[in-house]
This record gives sequence, C-alpha cells and structure tokens, in this order.
Amino acid sequence: MSKIKATYFRWFWIWQEEKEIQWLKAMSKKGWHLKSAKLFVYTFLRGEPIDVNYYMDLNYINKNDWSEYIGVFEDLGWKLICINGSWKYFSSPSSNKIKEVYSDNHSKIKKYSTILVFHILLIPNFILLMKFCADRLESNPSFLELFIVLLLLFLIIVVIYSLFNLISYLSKLKRELRE
Repeated sequence: MSKIKATYFRWFWIWQEEKEIQWLKAMSKKGWHLKSAKLFVYTFLRGEPIDVNYYMDLNYINKNDWSEYIGVFEDLGWKLICINGSWKYFSSPSSNKIKEVYSDNHSKIKKYSTILVFHILLIPNFILLMKFCADRLESNPSFLELFIVLLLLFLIIVVIYSLFNLISYLSKLKRELRE
C-alpha cells in the first residue's frame, strides 16, 4: 500500500521564495500536494500528479480585512491551502493566466521591506536575551545554560546573514524598477 501522507523538512531562506514555489510545483507533478507548512516542515497528501502553480504571500491581515483579502485571491483563481505564521500558501491550476497576485516590483519591495524591518528588530532582542543569559552564567555554567547562549549566538548570526541577503535582494528589485 502506498503512502497517502508525507512530511518533508526543507530549509528555504526568506528571499528564496521562487525556489520554494518551484519545489512545491515539482512535488505536485509527482502527485504530492501541499496540505500544510510549519517552520520548514511540509506535509503533503498523495493525489493524481497535476501541474499546479503555487504562490506565497506575506501579509499581515487583520480580521476585518480577511474576507476581502481572500476574495481578491479567489477572484483571480487562487485557493488558500495553508498558513505558516504570516505566510499564506495558495495554489492555482497551471492553466490560470495569473501566475502571481502581487507580481510588480513595488509590491515585492513592500513585502521584503517588511521582512527586513522585522529582522532589524530581532537583532537587539536576541543580543539582550543573550546578554541576560550570559550574565546569569556562574563560574561553572551548566550544559543547558551554555547551549542556550550558543543557540542565541547562532540565531544572531543567521538573522544577520539573512539581513544582508535581504538588503541585497531589495537592492536588486529597486535596480530593476529603475531600469
């Protein structure tokens, strides 16, 4: 009996949205259709292999605007599959002429600028948390205390790496906009 559900761990950086979309599309062509996405863990259901387009949107929608937001996508032939934090995953048949909902560089710049601000706000919080943890370390710290400090240091490095790549990606989008 073949599996009807599969779970995959895949790491994508925020600026690799297109790569993630192409992977989801390839999975659907193999008969695995996205059911949910949670922090790099993707769950798929087995079905007929079909050519499906995927689209990911990062938008902070309040409850009052939710039906209008979803309505825009539905009117354009897109169906909400799942929500991963503030990311919304949509699918549409490949025959749909609208391949992206917010495809212009202005919309992309707005989306990635929001992500950039979030990254900038994360760094001081991680540093303060790391300092707090480091101050609590005794002369003979426990393994857990050292692990937490090292984990926070790792997260700071990841956020800074992501920050520089986001700045580079935004610069590219702005350059394309000027051309």
